Amino acid sequence: MTFKVYFRYALFIPFICGLIAMLLDFSFGLAADSFLVLLIVLSVLIAGFPYALFVACTLYWMRDRSDHEVKKVMWLTPLIFLPFLSIASLLASPPNSFSSAGSTVLFLCFLGLIFGYVYVSIAYAGWKIVQLLGWSSEKG
Repeated sequence: MTFKVYFRYALFIPFICGLIAMLLDFSFGLAADSFLVLLIVLSVLIAGFPYALFVACTLYWMRDRSDHEVKKVMWLTPLIFLPFLSIASLLASPPNSFSSAGSTVLFLCFLGLIFGYVYVSIAYAGWKIVQLLGWSSEKG
């Protein structure tokens, strides 16, 4: 498996984590007891649509890219996602004033960066596991 193929799958890690958190909440009511589960569920509900749009754009961009190019961009994906999240948050609920819009966008971007780099770290760890198991075929 090349890194590019792996990264196509890794782009869906936030959705998978969100689905697991929602199933845990639905089955066991864990969102009421676990702040982390609640936060993951809310992140998918708030950022799910802009992230889906981001994934579609990323998959389109990756078509003619090398593994090396995709690896470099992987670490920038949380930063690249921020405009998607910002525009979606502004379109979803137009605020009453410019200052509340700015604070909402800054707060969501802060959370987006934290979640984004956690997911990128999970994806990178997964790639290292793929390499350790000998399932990778590195291409420049």
